[in-house]
Amino acid sequence: MIDSNKLIAIFVENFLLVGFCLSVIFSLSYPFAGKLFYSWEVGDYHIIELINNCVVFFISGVTLKLEELKTVIKHNVAIIYSLVTINIITTLLSFGLIKLPYVTNDFAVGLTIFATVPTTLGVGVALTQLAKGDQILSLLLTVVSNFLGVVTVPFFLGIYLNNTKGLTVDPVLLVFKMTITVLIPSVVGIAARKYIPFVPTFTKDYKTQLSMISTSNLIMIVWMALSSARNTLLAQDIGQILFIIAIAIIQHTFYLCYNGFMTSKYLFNFPIKQAVSVIIMASQKSSPVALAIITSLTTDVPEQKGLFVLPCIIGQLTQILIGSFLAPRLAKWVDSAGSTANSSIPMTILPGNAEQKTSLPTTDDPTPILPIVVDASK
Repeated sequence: MIDSNKLIAIFVENFLLVGFCLSVIFSLSYPFAGKLFYSWEVGDYHIIELINNCVVFFISGVTLKLEELKTVIKHNVAIIYSLVTINIITTLLSFGLIKLPYVTNDFAVGLTIFATVPTTLGVGVALTQLAKGDQILSLLLTVVSNFLGVVTVPFFLGIYLNNTKGLTVDPVLLVFKMTITVLIPSVVGIAARKYIPFVPTFTKDYKTQLSMISTSNLIMIVWMALSSARNTLLAQDIGQILFIIAIAIIQHTFYLCYNGFMTSKYLFNFPIKQAVSVIIMASQKSSPVALAIITSLTTDVPEQKGLFVLPCIIGQLTQILIGSFLAPRLAKWVDSAGSTANSSIPMTILPGNAEQKTSLPTTDDPTPILPIVVDASK
């Protein structure tokens, strides 16, 4: 007989993946409800979409344990390298993505936006935990890179998407909108955790439920965007979708290889736990931030936003799948380092090079289940 508790655990573990798939199915089969919700506007804002964004980033702020971050400030080189890589270096790929052949301009814009945003809000930390890296360092990189992204993302998109047909990118306006949808909700959440006594206990007791609420709001954004673009999406060539999937895999693999080399003994030679954290976090991109950007853009045709969204969804799922495969292999390298605190990560960390053998004992801690729930978000 099937254990209902196991089914529930599997559902919760894969809530983001299931939700994204259902949003695609329902938006393509019955788009009316999504279009209706998307059509409710107050001024320049789609009100339901704005609420969804604010809830995602409020929960991200309210679950953030800032008091833990001071313990990793000593890793200043790893922090600076990661922030520069996340917010500047990895975005440079956008120069090529916006000019990709074989894809529509709208899909190219979506790929560009996804490459320009900062690191994931929670999936990266979860993957770091699974890989036995430095979780607190990953948390710090999450916080700082996303706050910096409020300024860097509009600036770089103003460069990368300059003269893009049918799209207006006003960096100043985009900073203002990101402040409303990303920065303010996050700061309010952080303040609530700091100044309201029961909040830390509440977020600890209901961590999974809060994550699922956050994920549900992210799924709603995807559902509404895809519903509004349903007819346009169905008119797309399946070959272009497959090409986008291939690009997402190549992009994420390139980031992993680049950061693996930069953190290795041949260059920065970071201690292995910090190297694992940097490799994971500097190779990830945040779909919630990408969706917040897309909702803030001004387009000639509203349906364009649905086409912008699709590459971001594909990119996020690609990161989750590759990360879930890679993290246990990184954990083996951490175990192999044993008690050697300054061991650097070897160059053979990537999939296909995990033949390392070790006689050292592994940790007694059980391997945590990767919570595929929104960037905690997730």
